Amino acid sequence: MPWVLPRAYFIGVEMDMILFQTRSVLLDYGISPESIITQLRAYGSFEEKEYTNTDEAVDLLLNLTDKIQHKMVERFIRENTYDSFLKLLWIFDEIHSRYLAEKTARVKLVENNIDDEGINDAFGNNRNIMRYIIDSCNVWLENCALFQHDVDSNSVDIKKMFILDTELFIDLFLYGIASHTLSLLMLSKNKEMHCPYYGISVFFSKDIPIEPIKYHPFIYYNTVITGNQNVLSGVPLTSDANETAFGKGFKNETNVEFLLFLAVIHSFQCNMFSGDDKALNIIPKEDFIKYVESYTNPQVNGKDFYEHFVLKKDKIKTHLKKDEEIIWSIGVNKNRYELRPFIELDDDRVIISYGALEQAKQLWVSYQSNGGMCYTSPSKTDPIKTGMEIRNKELSDEYSGAPEAPVR
Repeated sequence: MPWVLPRAYFIGVEMDMILFQTRSVLLDYGISPESIITQLRAYGSFEEKEYTNTDEAVDLLLNLTDKIQHKMVERFIRENTYDSFLKLLWIFDEIHSRYLAEKTARVKLVENNIDDEGINDAFGNNRNIMRYIIDSCNVWLENCALFQHDVDSNSVDIKKMFILDTELFIDLFLYGIASHTLSLLMLSKNKEMHCPYYGISVFFSKDIPIEPIKYHPFIYYNTVITGNQNVLSGVPLTSDANETAFGKGFKNETNVEFLLFLAVIHSFQCNMFSGDDKALNIIPKEDFIKYVESYTNPQVNGKDFYEHFVLKKDKIKTHLKKDEEIIWSIGVNKNRYELRPFIELDDDRVIISYGALEQAKQLWVSYQSNGGMCYTSPSKTDPIKTGMEIRNKELSDEYSGAPEAPVR
């Protein structure tokens, strides 16, 4: 984390002194490499070595994800639904808060031209750990919404439910690692993708026990800055955002103006949570709609907002593959927690997490300013996708016409 100390003087020069301090995020939650390896080996015959045969590596990872999936589904069926939600959200809120704090620190490192290998490695390692956990939390919160049952707000016991579940924490971490690594290996099996990964290394003494092996690092990237979604654009959000191709597509698809959507999100954060980035709330649907309609001028239609930004069981089901009961695709579905940061419960209540609001806000702003593709499932086009395509073309034209940067 960065701290800016009071102004100091060195050899007659006035300057700010910045200290950076961090350690493995796992240690802050009492998670040791030994406990991770114990849980990993319970799911398969992992040995501390390189698995250079792609098919063997894929089989090991598929077995790992399958076993964690079965365990998670059994947990959702067995546990009180609120219990499952609150334990997942405790982990999500904690890790997302830490992720954003360290993201700010990484930006400070770059701004101050600090390129220390030890600092970079520590921040890069934590960044990867937290992304694995956050991505895994997102998809399992969606599955928790699918498997909710016997939902009764009278059963909620915050002190017993909103706590750290260490076994769940490790399962989410391992699932995130396995899913990410599997994706790289499956892409590499498609020769047309030119993806360089071909196996995995398993470590029993490192924070991240499984890492993909690649032929050669033909692309260089700065691990300190990776993950800062707003670094591509000097001005990530401007007052004319509603009038851009993306903004118009957003309005046509959701009947909510983009800047008003962001204003509602911000109002929930300020008014409901007073800026507490680890807070959550559960409120009735009718209260949710009233809050939305009271937060902005001009007023946002609360029912339209609810329809398009509250994650519902029936909409999540549209992304289920044939004969499958869970969502396993990360970061590709239109109806996913990253983009729809409110969860509808069967008892007509809505779960709201500050961290999920911040995640959605930053991701939507990143898409608006830096382009990309916000979702690929379903494959058919819609106004937001059309707006994204126009934005990507604009950025492509900008970059292709920019003067070549000098080599440093």
